[in-house]
Formats: sequence, structure tokens, C-alpha cells
Amino acid sequence: MVFDDAPGREAVAKLPIRMPSHCLAGGKQRFSTPSAPAAAARASHGHELVPAADGLIGFARQHTLASAVALERCHHGVLDAIARPEVHLAVWRRALPSDLAWLASLDWGKIDDLHLETTIAAVDRDVTEALADAGYPADARGDALLDEIAGHARCVAAILKLDTVSIRLEVIQTDACRKFHADYVTARLLTTLVGSGTQWIHGVEAPDTPIRQMQPGDVGIFKGRLAADPPAILHRSPPIGANGETRLLLAIDPAPARSSNE
Repeated sequence: MVFDDAPGREAVAKLPIRMPSHCLAGGKQRFSTPSAPAAAARASHGHELVPAADGLIGFARQHTLASAVALERCHHGVLDAIARPEVHLAVWRRALPSDLAWLASLDWGKIDDLHLETTIAAVDRDVTEALADAGYPADARGDALLDEIAGHARCVAAILKLDTVSIRLEVIQTDACRKFHADYVTARLLTTLVGSGTQWIHGVEAPDTPIRQMQPGDVGIFKGRLAADPPAILHRSPPIGANGETRLLLAIDPAPARSSNE
């Protein structure tokens, strides 16, 4: 359920997401509330909802500092927050760049998956070669895709203080990663360039657990099990096998990658 935040309303029961007013029509801030069963499930696992930094509401275990905060903002600077101990997911909400709209019209039968490890110093050269080998066009369209991939690689490297990253650009047409999970990495950047975005939930999966979903173009950095165990945020590839949808997913990890799942 979504409602407009208004004076006099209780904030204690809100999920750990707060949207900035400039992201929403009319300048209002909107919040999501958990279902009663989902809140009860969290309580049974020793969590309760408490105020956190930046006006957010986050999970706390036994009345301690919030340990499972998800941040969503309309500015790329939100991704830096993944370095904060209490932040387990940071999402930059953005529209897919217009110069990548052509990706949706690709003949997927002629496109191979791309998977490489590269240093940040060599990322432009290595990604250019990998895109050509995978069947992507070597023109202005390919340049735009290179800028997208290399830009995110540099972002991850700067935030996590890396010299080398693992990059995957995968065509997904099945439900191979349909279960909610956390990856065996310190952190993973995910952005969907074609098709439905990655889905995620707060730790406890139950029948009435609200499922959140990133939109095409959104950029999220998820903490993995190497940085947060047990994980507080789980994610999955949305079920698409029954509707014939194709997704194009970009994933960037510290190298070497420890998991091949979304």
C-alpha cells in the first residue's frame, strides 16, 4: 500500500525507504507500509522498525543501530551510500538513457553474452573488444553502450576501491534465477537495459512479503554475503519464462566474480 505522508501520521511502521519529493509528481513524498503478516514475520526474527539516519526507517536487531536500510534516490550520488554499514541496497532511480533505446530492437539470436574481467585502466579498450565479439554494433550505438558499461564499472571501482572488476552483459529469456537470494560477493551492481527490472525483498520471505521491483534504467548496488551475512536484502530475476520476454542485464562485481547468478 502506498500513501502520501501527512502531518500526524505515525512513521514507525514504515518500510526503510523514503523517496525525495523531486522524484514524485506534485512534490509529495510517498512511503510504503508493510503488510501485517510481513511485519509479524520480521518481529519473529528479532527485528523491529526504528528511525534511522537521513529521516529513514530501518531494521534494527534488538533495539540496536538499523542494519538493513534500502535507499532510493533520483541522483547517482545515492550509490555511494552502499559503503555505509547500515545500507544494504542503494538504488539510483533513473530513466533508461535515450541513446540506449535501440537495444530493445536487437536480434537476440545474433547477440552473445559478454563476460570479462578488466582493470579500470583498460576498461574502455576491453569492453569495446568484448562488445564487438558479442555482436553489438560498432558505431555510435556501440559507443553509447560502452559509455554505459564503463561508467558503471568506474563507479563500482571508486565506491569499493577496486582496480579490477568483473563485467557481465547477459541476455535472459528464462526463469533460471527465480528464487530470492543474496550473492557471494561483497557487492554487485545491477541494471536492466531491456525488459523487466530486478525484484527484491527485505530479508524474510513470506507469502505476503512485499516485492519491490527496479525499473529499466534503474541502477542498484546490492550488498552480498561477503559483506552482510545473514543478508538483509534478497533479490531475483523476475519470472519471464511464461510470457516470452527478453531481458538484457548488466552486472558488475569485484573481480574475481564468486557467483554467476543475478
